[in-house]
Amino acid sequence: MSILDDLADYVTTTSNGDKTMLLSSGFDITGDKDLTQALPPIGKVVVVSDQSGQATTRVNRVAGARSYVHQYTTDPLSPDNVWISETTTEREHTFTNLRSVARYWFRVLAVGKGKQVVYSPPVARVIQ
Repeated sequence: MSILDDLADYVTTTSNGDKTMLLSSGFDITGDKDLTQALPPIGKVVVVSDQSGQATTRVNRVAGARSYVHQYTTDPLSPDNVWISETTTEREHTFTNLRSVARYWFRVLAVGKGKQVVYSPPVARVIQ
């Protein structure tokens, strides 16, 4: 890596997405995307449990999302719950080996550029 690459990385990190600061650095910006555009909220999660011990979570596409984190936790829902996570580039994911006749909570996170993350509202389902 050259000194100019190191400098460009420093400027990018220091500007924290501020397009004016980036342009004033003297470096060119590639692409026309707005660097500060926030991810839109996730409207809802669809959870389908039509096979024993399985549940599939699905969300609509989130503009700007690079990946999705599908999560579940046991009932009752509380701030102390531990969420089991599966990260993918897909909007849909199937969890297996869930206990039948147990209630679980599900949610999906959309992950964008930098540290952008939006959460869906949690949804409860009883597994077949």
